[in-house]
Amino acid sequence: SGASEQSYGGALVALPVAGLLVVVAVVIGVAAAAGGASGCTGGGQAATGTLKDGVPKKLVAIYQAAAARYRLGPDGPAMLASINFNETSFGTNMNNTTGSGAEGWMMFMPETWAAYGVDANGDGKRDPFDPEDAIFAAARYLRASGAPGNWHDAIYAYNHAEWYVERIMRDFRRFKGTGTATVAAGISSCSPAIGGNAMLRHTVRLYRPREFKALPKILR
Repeated sequence: SGASEQSYGGALVALPVAGLLVVVAVVIGVAAAAGGASGCTGGGQAATGTLKDGVPKKLVAIYQAAAARYRLGPDGPAMLASINFNETSFGTNMNNTTGSGAEGWMMFMPETWAAYGVDANGDGKRDPFDPEDAIFAAARYLRASGAPGNWHDAIYAYNHAEWYVERIMRDFRRFKGTGTATVAAGISSCSPAIGGNAMLRHTVRLYRPREFKALPKILR
């Protein structure tokens, strides 16, 4: 997403039945607020992966709904969690000291945000510092960059570095669960009070992100 430079690894994990019910409740409860034009909406049913190993519970539903909306498949939630973790420690460290200009929950470059940013929670703003907007925008960018068919290229497009791809994949395997949770795409799982509540590692941006390649089309 013209966003940053970190790693990809992960591990999907089956949520307890009670946890799945909570996700469904959140999905159904906020449907009306999201609206048809919101980035939180989609069409049909989508099976999205479950998450484990320290992913903040308040963010799980957002990763799942974003992956469902942009058809990232069962690996999508863990990939989004891995990028979010590596970029800002799940939103707990958004202080970019490199001067690259990347900002927000998913460290988007301003020009990339201008092209791919979304108003996921229907509040009338596209805000990279809003977790819902940023995570849905990251899902949108990954889809436009080749995911889920080619995760390597999609993540490389996010940050042009092989070491970043390796790190994202590593934490993806760590966060990926063993089952799937069914999310009703077309119904928002966004919540008005969602935010990160964990800082597993203090991340450091090592260098200025490269220029990002032009993409053939922008997904709506």
